[in-house]
Amino acid sequence: MKFTCNRDNLVEAVNVVQRAISGKTTMPILEGILIEVVEELKMTANDLDLGITYEIPAIIEEVGSVLVSSKTFADIVRKLPDIYVTIETSEANNLIIITSGKARFEITMMDIDEYPQVSFIDEDESVTFENEVLKGLIKQSIFATADDDTKPMFKGVFIDKEGKTINFVALCNSKMAVKHAAMNNDKEFKILVPKRILSEVYKVLQLSDEDMAMAWSNTQVMFFNSHFKIISRLINSDYLKYRDLIPREDKLHVVVSTKDFLNAIERSALVMQDSSKYPMVLTTDMDEIVITAKAEKGFSEERLPAQVNGSSITIGFNTSNFIDCLKVIDDENISLHFTTSLGPCIVRGEEYDDYVFLVMPVRLR
Repeated sequence: MKFTCNRDNLVEAVNVVQRAISGKTTMPILEGILIEVVEELKMTANDLDLGITYEIPAIIEEVGSVLVSSKTFADIVRKLPDIYVTIETSEANNLIIITSGKARFEITMMDIDEYPQVSFIDEDESVTFENEVLKGLIKQSIFATADDDTKPMFKGVFIDKEGKTINFVALCNSKMAVKHAAMNNDKEFKILVPKRILSEVYKVLQLSDEDMAMAWSNTQVMFFNSHFKIISRLINSDYLKYRDLIPREDKLHVVVSTKDFLNAIERSALVMQDSSKYPMVLTTDMDEIVITAKAEKGFSEERLPAQVNGSSITIGFNTSNFIDCLKVIDDENISLHFTTSLGPCIVRGEEYDDYVFLVMPVRLR
């Protein structure tokens, strides 16, 4: 095997596939990156739960494949001095030789025969997302997931396709996010996708403007484009009737600047070590929303101008739950909808109506 490629492209490919390698594996063979050279240069990594392949262009002199230590190979290519890299194998010595400029490295190959192949699913049955649309669907849903082994549904995003609308839904004990978008097909399906694969897809979407497709089976989901594939097992769990969690009516409706509200909550958190023990308190006063925090470290109060419609309310929240929601909102202004001091706050955009966030309150003493 021998090829020459651009160093920056090689680093990008390594960075992407390396995310499939778990630092907790008990199988040393899974610490390797599979390099295959045929028409293009393809790299693969997997940990049996998640598999990734990434292709980049290369000048190919000899086809072949090799398995190398992910850490050693990645550390070397990131430090190479020249923009071009030549990589070849010395089968007799069981070595892979890396040269760039006046730098030369030799590293031992791993046993490629022991490496488990990644089996991808059929691409024919799939849906395609525009790059920006999928980024928005992931960004405005995945933050509401939680690492809770007792409730598998919390660890993923429920993708619910009905008619020409697709919903990305995530929830945990303290919040829920529902983000939707229009799609130009009538396929209907419901799958629960691990947040890990969506996090990696989001990172790849940021590398280019290329659209991304999704295929699925009864047990797996795969995202792919012209040079990238990632596959993961689905989460096998029932999902809540999430629409029933959203109140149909409210008694108080407040419109406030997203940026100002976020900054004020972050400032209030400065006096609290434990926001579950010392919640942030929201109240309304005529044309203002008041954010109050009182804890062992001190006290804070901040008033923001707002459009207030309805009965006044005093309600407590964990600051981090609100901050998580506000950080993924692009609208200049948001609307907050309240029912009672024990009911959830519903957050919607004033400009866009393609998401709904639910934040559960904290009981005040």
